[in-house]
Amino acid sequence: MDIDKLQKKAAYGFQKAATVVGFSVIQTRPQSSSMPLPSEKIATLKCLIDPSASFTGVSPAIWGHKFLFASIDTNGILVGDYLETQPDENIENITTDIYFVARFEPWKPLLIVQTNKSISFYESDLSSDNNSIGLRSPSGPVWKEDVEVVSNYQVSMLEVSASGRSPTGLGTDLSLGNWEILMPKIPDITLYQGLRVKDMDQNCYHVLIVEETEFGLRLVAKSDQA
Repeated sequence: MDIDKLQKKAAYGFQKAATVVGFSVIQTRPQSSSMPLPSEKIATLKCLIDPSASFTGVSPAIWGHKFLFASIDTNGILVGDYLETQPDENIENITTDIYFVARFEPWKPLLIVQTNKSISFYESDLSSDNNSIGLRSPSGPVWKEDVEVVSNYQVSMLEVSASGRSPTGLGTDLSLGNWEILMPKIPDITLYQGLRVKDMDQNCYHVLIVEETEFGLRLVAKSDQA
């Protein structure tokens, strides 16, 4: 069995379906600590997105993030690539959404995640006091003294606890002000507990947990008090 030929046939089939009923997306690929710009696109492709992503066994659907399937020409696409929808005069009310490729399996549509926030990560300025990095006491350096290590990455970010008590009362549940972030790995950057986060609305957090999963990086961040 020629696996390469079979994969190319599957990619061709996905491409044909997307050409008939799909819409245009641009493909970009992170190369550094900064989110790739649309002008740095690798390709413009036709894509058909199916919202009925379902899984057997342990499913990422239980995490609450928006997982979808994408029928697209998979030749030249890697896990971690971004797909951004483009305006189409033939499709009314199309929204500009950005997805990242969470999983790629031979002969199957891509598993993608719809993003909803842009975030940056910061290290505390080492010269400011006690030479430690990451999580700081309230008297630590202010934001302008922190060093940006990741800039404006698109992620899926969900609040996982909206009250002072956990929904089940279990000690393992997350308390008020905790958020879960699902995102692709960033080239040459290691994220870790204690890094500070700022979103596009200037809300601030710090990282509590970093977990590598088969669907990307899964982080838990706690809201910083104003």
